[in-house]
Amino acid sequence: QPQPCPSLLSTIITAIVTIVTIVAMKSISVSLLPLIVALLCSFVHVEAGRAPSEAPKLPEGFCPPTTGDITATTGECMCHWQSPQGCEGSGCQYQMGLSWYHYSCKDCKCVKEP
Repeated sequence: QPQPCPSLLSTIITAIVTIVTIVAMKSISVSLLPLIVALLCSFVHVEAGRAPSEAPKLPEGFCPPTTGDITATTGECMCHWQSPQGCEGSGCQYQMGLSWYHYSCKDCKCVKEP
């Protein structure tokens, strides 16, 4: 399971405190408030989407090199056959043309292209 970015909570708290301070001081027009909130939320979204810096401990036999490649730090197996049928199992994903699964899926495996 991917771990949340440790600075995410502090970023959210800082954003809330900043907004409350700005509103309390009435130092800007209220019409600019939605723009400020949108900018702060976009920063939080980018921060939350970062990959971990270290790879997880992967189970024995995870992602055989004949059918897939292991990602560097996220514990996912990217199947060589990029098709909705390229992966079999309960946790298989097919998004943006990529077929893959996370190491936490015990019954997932990549399928060789026919």
